[in-house]
Amino acid sequence: MSIGLICLIWTILRIAAPSTPSIKASWRHYDLPTISFQPTDTAPIVNASRVALLIEDRVSELVAPTITHFMSVLPRDWKFVFLGSPEAVDHLDTSAVMRRSIQAGQLEAKLIPSNMTVAGREEISQFLTDLWVYEVLLAPAEWLLLYQTDSIMCGKAASNLNSWLHFDYVGASWNTESRYGGNGGLSLRKVSSVIRILRSQKRLPGSEFEDSWVTERLGHLVGGRVANGTEELGFSADGVWSDDVLPMGYHTGFGGSVLNGNVYGTPAKREKVFGYCPDLKMVVPMDAEVFFGGRYCRTVWK
Repeated sequence: MSIGLICLIWTILRIAAPSTPSIKASWRHYDLPTISFQPTDTAPIVNASRVALLIEDRVSELVAPTITHFMSVLPRDWKFVFLGSPEAVDHLDTSAVMRRSIQAGQLEAKLIPSNMTVAGREEISQFLTDLWVYEVLLAPAEWLLLYQTDSIMCGKAASNLNSWLHFDYVGASWNTESRYGGNGGLSLRKVSSVIRILRSQKRLPGSEFEDSWVTERLGHLVGGRVANGTEELGFSADGVWSDDVLPMGYHTGFGGSVLNGNVYGTPAKREKVFGYCPDLKMVVPMDAEVFFGGRYCRTVWK
């Protein structure tokens, strides 16, 4: 067989043979998500017209935790001010969280003026009815949330503090039938309205406590609006119980050592209050062994 014939047969066989498909990798371009780790400024933007004020001249281990909790619950634009004695301010500075908040501009620590005192209820009433406090010390605040180490805001609350800013004053209800007035231990005040009163009237030493004195006058202020006792049920609870309304916060009394029987007087009420607002346990002195009835701890606790 000639070489030419062999080449012809080989060519015919190649043409007739089934072709084997070639496999070629094909890559399509997809826009994959990217993660950027750009440094950002996480410090809150503080509104200087909204001030949350805590006054405490004693060294207290509750001050830093209370401020921290309120910072976590209140709207982030609120500015916090702590007003205390030199010893109390120095003690606040031992907390890394407080130092960080001061550096971020969210918290300011100030000394109580040397010519003023908050050592007792009468002294606090004099302080909170002094025109200079509102015009100078707290300037440029327009809304003032006054709170104490025996008060708390509930993390589960459905309402927001900013939704109460249309009132000149709202505190903890004294009576659901009252037209105005409420406990000042956890209260919201419109500073410009308080200034209007203090420019024309002066509280006499030894008269009503400041919350009664201020709300009585705000209630008669032309154009003023003070929350009534029923409206206040949704803001703060102190001594008035409601089956239907859960408050935004609670105020106890005397450093948390006094719990009003109307609110805490039965196991069912305590279960409801602490179940809804376990935050309250932070400011109420408790011996856990007693609180739990010894069911869990009595065998090993003293």
